[in-house]
Amino acid sequence: DEMTEDSEPLRVIIVSGGNHPSAQLRQEKSAKEDFAHYMGIIAAVLEFVRKNKGSYDEFKDKFPSIEAVKRAFDSHLGDDIKNRAESRKRNLERMKGVFEQFGIWNEVVDQTNRVEGSLWLKRTFRHLRSVEWTVDKVRGN
Repeated sequence: DEMTEDSEPLRVIIVSGGNHPSAQLRQEKSAKEDFAHYMGIIAAVLEFVRKNKGSYDEFKDKFPSIEAVKRAFDSHLGDDIKNRAESRKRNLERMKGVFEQFGIWNEVVDQTNRVEGSLWLKRTFRHLRSVEWTVDKVRGN
């Protein structure tokens, strides 16, 4: 998608919720890992904005498309965040493959919430998000 002067501005939404610093009082390992991941993303956002502030025309010249913005932003992400994103992507692809293989896609996936790179499960099947779909033995079962 080409960006023009009339294009919607690039927006970043940061949702804190369970990743709020006060939630870290629980001291659970997974909560600490999630918090570190979340803070890494915030740091990348702030660094991207700091390095690319300026006029609309300067931004447009530097980033002619949304893909160019995504590539530049990705360069600010740490390896742990990139690895987590790749793992999530593989997990979603494998989950999708199982649902399609058994012909249960429409029964399991909520088609009303469609977001690129995400898979929304119907309430009855949300527990399947926790399955390690990338582990062949687990997926085979």
